[in-house]
Amino acid sequence: MLREVQGSNDGVRLLNGTGFTAKLGAGSRQRAKTTIVGRLPSGGLDDPGPPAHPAGPGFPAGCSGRGVVAVPAVDCPALLRALTSEEADVRRRELLFELALALGGTPALVLLRRLSPPEKDRLAAAVRPPGRVDAGTVEVIEKLTAHCRRLDDAHGPATVLPVVQGQRAMVAGLLRDHSLLPGLRTRLTHAYAQLGQLAGYLHYDLTDYPGAHHCYQDALTAAHEADDPALIAYLHICMSYVAVYQRDVGRALDHVFAAQGWAGRAAGNVVRSVHAMETARVLALDGRVKESERSLARAVTLAAEPRTDGDPGYLYWWPSSRMQSHTTDCLLAWGRLDDAIASISHTLGSPATPMLVRGQTLLQYADVLVRKKEIPEAVARIEEAAGLTGRHSSGRLPQEIRRVRARLAPWSGNNHVRRLDDRLHVLGIASATR
Repeated sequence: MLREVQGSNDGVRLLNGTGFTAKLGAGSRQRAKTTIVGRLPSGGLDDPGPPAHPAGPGFPAGCSGRGVVAVPAVDCPALLRALTSEEADVRRRELLFELALALGGTPALVLLRRLSPPEKDRLAAAVRPPGRVDAGTVEVIEKLTAHCRRLDDAHGPATVLPVVQGQRAMVAGLLRDHSLLPGLRTRLTHAYAQLGQLAGYLHYDLTDYPGAHHCYQDALTAAHEADDPALIAYLHICMSYVAVYQRDVGRALDHVFAAQGWAGRAAGNVVRSVHAMETARVLALDGRVKESERSLARAVTLAAEPRTDGDPGYLYWWPSSRMQSHTTDCLLAWGRLDDAIASISHTLGSPATPMLVRGQTLLQYADVLVRKKEIPEAVARIEEAAGLTGRHSSGRLPQEIRRVRARLAPWSGNNHVRRLDDRLHVLGIASATR
């Protein structure tokens, strides 16, 4: 049990009932106190930009503007308790404490466990002042980022966002404070851009759209600096996702057209397939059915091509159930309900479908059933999707549940719908009538 937190001139001592002491140097002490870290020293990226936006309940502001990263607040006593319960070796405990402190606190432990002892030592060398950065350091950062993506697939953004923000702040400091060889700086800048893209997506999934926008814009600047056409294209696609979700088709069109040239310059076909699919979705929502059909066919053709070394690893999820889910979006926009049901059945029948995609697909199914006035079945699908909200922290899933429930307004007196409202109330998802 934690007994006290003491400050001193040469560090911070954290004491617990087992006699363990973590003594932090000035650099770690500064990380525990700092709230804003500037990024790159060039190109005008030190402008703090607009005020920070909330990342959701319980989260600090995540993206404060161009070139600025908000460092997540760390609950040191909670982190120390977690380490004391799972790590008996004092030296390893001290190392994990130092690394977790730099990477967002207790949520980082699940990722740090995936690193080998040499990888942890290499990361510690980067974290400790004055910091040491080499190609191996960047490899560790890239590995952690890939694990963050998988962790989000399983649990949602609430667990992952503090870790990603901690990584972004760390990489921002490395880029700001070190003179690096051009190749290493480019690679580290690319890692920063990837972290910004992931942070933007996590904010988006928490329905913090201003936060997503600022992270995406920061990542876009870094991706241009790293001269990565595939990542530039993907960031525009991600910004189209946000615009579509906000029902802003015009802005979505701007982004898919901006992405087109960059996707054409990319080395592999995967990002071109992702772009063609998003273009098909946006054109479908814009009522341009024939153009949408052609773009969807192109997406499918490109997805069938073998992967190459030029295809980015962060698009590991394509093609998959997400591609099928986006196909369903097109079919629904085209008004082909029976084809949409077949596509939905394909997605739900796959054991590899991620939890969030499964929930969204269940709500697509409910939408079709409402259109067909099959109310009991629609309610059953909504209830099934609502049951996933306790296992995945996406903010979009409850929002989509409310949207589909609103379409049941003409049947609000129906016993099935009333039971649904009771269930949503218990789960803390306000329905259209409460």
